[in-house]
Amino acid sequence: MNASFGRWLTVSAGVAALFSAALALPASAGPKTDESTLSEVVSYLEEQRRSLGIPGMAVAIVRGEDVLLEAGLGEAEPGRPAAADQPFLINSMSKSITALALVQLADSEHLGLDVPVVSVVPELSPGADGITLRDLLYHSAGIPQYEDAVSVSEDHDTLEATVLRLEPLFGQSDGFAYTNGAYDTLALVVERVSGLPFDEYVTANVFEPLGMDSSMVGDDGRDLPGAVDGYFKWVLLGYRPLEEFRPGTEVGSGKMWSSAEDMARYLMVHLNSGAVGGTRVLSVEGLEMLHEGPVIDEAVGLEQGTGLRYGGGLFIQPGSGEVRLDASFPGPTLYHGGSSDTFRSTMWIHPGTGIGFVLLTNGTDDGTAVAQMASEAQRIMAGLNPVDVVDTAPTLARVGKWIAFGIVAAQLVAAVAIVLWWRSRRSGGWILLGVATLVDVAALGFLLWAPKAVSGLPLGFLMSRQPDIALLASSSMAFLAWGAVRTAVVIRRRAAELP
Repeated sequence: MNASFGRWLTVSAGVAALFSAALALPASAGPKTDESTLSEVVSYLEEQRRSLGIPGMAVAIVRGEDVLLEAGLGEAEPGRPAAADQPFLINSMSKSITALALVQLADSEHLGLDVPVVSVVPELSPGADGITLRDLLYHSAGIPQYEDAVSVSEDHDTLEATVLRLEPLFGQSDGFAYTNGAYDTLALVVERVSGLPFDEYVTANVFEPLGMDSSMVGDDGRDLPGAVDGYFKWVLLGYRPLEEFRPGTEVGSGKMWSSAEDMARYLMVHLNSGAVGGTRVLSVEGLEMLHEGPVIDEAVGLEQGTGLRYGGGLFIQPGSGEVRLDASFPGPTLYHGGSSDTFRSTMWIHPGTGIGFVLLTNGTDDGTAVAQMASEAQRIMAGLNPVDVVDTAPTLARVGKWIAFGIVAAQLVAAVAIVLWWRSRRSGGWILLGVATLVDVAALGFLLWAPKAVSGLPLGFLMSRQPDIALLASSSMAFLAWGAVRTAVVIRRRAAELP
């Protein structure tokens, strides 16, 4: 999850709540995966896509080693329909693949998960002294989310440079703190232990054995045949194509590309004890490492006792207790999403029934809409009626850009009014100046307060990631600068009018 990064806790709690609700479904005869049910899933997704205005989607559903559904919805770009074999940026779903690569090395006895990270990356000492690979895997290495997000606002030339900037941040927070830096560090560990660049290791040991031919690590994924364009949701203008900034060295945490068709193959690893089509990419014991982890419910805003966990790049929703999975889907649900300013994705896995689901989109949403669609697909397969997506983002997150737009519009009107008064050479102008000053005070207060209130991130960081925020904020700042000139002009005019 990026800028989006700042809203991570809110979105995570919302997604967890969605899956908790899905887990409380009444018992039924079993999951429905017949042609009619799968057609209903596609129709529901298309209806929601159109309602949200998302340009394109790709979906896949698997059971065991059987692909039940692969479909594209909408457009990859104007005039080119979306398809299941087209690569999308999968963002934080990449973390699950990074975790698998790490555990592959543990499987081969090249390293253990409880070894200190400084035994592999000594340059991280002294900050990371006492931090193990398992701590990184479970996001409990003490890297604060805020500092982690801000520190990657500048791209780095190498993965090593990206990771080494984390050294002073280790151990600065307690408990679970979801960070991209933890998984980029694990990617560097994979490089150091395997002796291969991370992208080459993943390609040779994950993508190629699984036949994931439309998958790639790094920025070059944009050059894959059929790669999908990303669309940013502008205030007023809706979705427009944008090649967003995301550090190319975030290879372990989010810079991977894949198609729904390829991700279907990846889901099968988790549903078939680490092997697909007779090709084993992970041992049964290794897979179990990925499917277990510490309880984090309070850390993501849920009440104690829900039992939400985080394992190897996967959230783990329990299938017992108060949040019990429908009898059609016994056992825990594993899931993870991925989000940037132009792509959003989500997947869920039910090892108990062997069913997996992945949904990729080339336009982001304001909250948990894509996760809701994934949850409602689960309800359809449980024989229940789905409900329409609702906006779960906090009120300020939903209307903040509109407020900013209104303030800039008011500043523009005030500026025009002052210029017209100036050119008319009429006397007075104090009331006009007072109103314009109040608008500027409101603008300055909003610029200082809103970014922290909505995302917890500084305005400069948000401006570097979201072009409409950059346009609105820079326009408002320009009007504030004009306000200083305006005030001086009015005061001078008034002084000249005095006897």
